[in-house]
Amino acid sequence: MKRIVGVLLIFAFLGSAGLVFAAGKKEAEKPVLGLVIWNKYHPVVQIMEAGFLAKAEELGYQGKLYASEGSDLAGAIALGEQAVAEKVAGLAIYQLDPGIRPLMKKASDAGIPVVVPHSMITPSEVPGPIGWVTNDNVAFGIEAGKALAEALGGKGTIAITQGGFNPQENPPAEALTAFIRDNYPDIKVLDPIEEGFDMAVAESRITSLIQANPDISAGFGTTGNSPITWSNACNNIGRDDILIIGMDYSRQNVDLVKNGKVFGIVAQPLFEIFQECAVILDAYIKGKPYQYENLLPSPVVLKKDINTYDAILNQVEEAFASIKK
Repeated sequence: MKRIVGVLLIFAFLGSAGLVFAAGKKEAEKPVLGLVIWNKYHPVVQIMEAGFLAKAEELGYQGKLYASEGSDLAGAIALGEQAVAEKVAGLAIYQLDPGIRPLMKKASDAGIPVVVPHSMITPSEVPGPIGWVTNDNVAFGIEAGKALAEALGGKGTIAITQGGFNPQENPPAEALTAFIRDNYPDIKVLDPIEEGFDMAVAESRITSLIQANPDISAGFGTTGNSPITWSNACNNIGRDDILIIGMDYSRQNVDLVKNGKVFGIVAQPLFEIFQECAVILDAYIKGKPYQYENLLPSPVVLKKDINTYDAILNQVEEAFASIKK
């Protein structure tokens, strides 16, 4: 069953109540809802973290990050195992890499409810978790393809880059490719390449991709770094004619759209996704009903609508200040 939550409404809580994550004697007595994730200080990941912590605190829990720095899956798993050993009340475990799945089962086997944010799973695929929350990444792949095709006038070449080939990024890349090939025979779609999550490496790979394919007229990147890496790569070789759609409403990405360096961004409801994980964990703990499948919309936002996200980012940045390093 689809669960639709308005993007702006969640921030009313932030504006009216504020975010308080300070530890104290009373805080230590609260049950813990933990978030296992990596790239702890990445600006897009901080949106996720802020959403989870805000809702956990609102619901009466201590929100706690079990988050590694950089692209450190092994470190995140180790921190997740620490959370299991601490017998937290519930866990949200981010699945950018399937290698995290054994931790989901380990936590579930220990009696800790697990919710998976930002990707879909099935009980047969990943036994144990009580549900998932994500955006419709097939729908936004199609929407991004349609926006680029219309802007290109039905002709050109679209390149696709992914942070990695994983359960979250594969579906939108595949959806865009299928949509274009089925509806726009005069647009060529190149096979996706992996840009990775190191921005310097990604910029170099995209620069090489454009140089090897000078007919590229548009780029679609499926990671939050893509607006930056694509725009930097275009700058490197003096190309200002490539239409770029990337992911996520970080401050820098929003500014790139405002400045015309990037054509648009997919506004994944990252804050909402991770808020909803805390809601589901709370419902399970209290024996209340909840949905196993929770699918939220992700609009493709172009320059004419980008100012909407300034207010959102102002609120999220306030939340960042409360996340202890």
